[in-house]
Amino acid sequence: EQLVHIANASHLMSQMLLKGEKVAFSEPDASQMTKEEIIVQLEEKLSATAEIIASLTEDELKEKIKTFDGNEIPRQQVIIFIHDHLTNHRAKANLYVRMNDITPPKYKYY
Repeated sequence: EQLVHIANASHLMSQMLLKGEKVAFSEPDASQMTKEEIIVQLEEKLSATAEIIASLTEDELKEKIKTFDGNEIPRQQVIIFIHDHLTNHRAKANLYVRMNDITPPKYKYY
């Protein structure tokens, strides 16, 4: 569930907050997905998120946008928020696997 949420929320936030698109939140039921389907979704959604980030100009990164709660922040700060959100849920996933006596994958920098 954490990995499916990471994939979908990262892409949704990049679409809404970085590109200004109107999209509805939709997340598949992870319990109905295979491991392979989850991996494919992670690869597709995080690649699409990375493409959106890479497409932004310096001026767009500095431009202020309204967040979900109405605050105004520069788009570059949204990228930090997306990363922080992903890290939070990755930590939850690591905790879950450790509690089930599974060693999580080693951390690696991109």
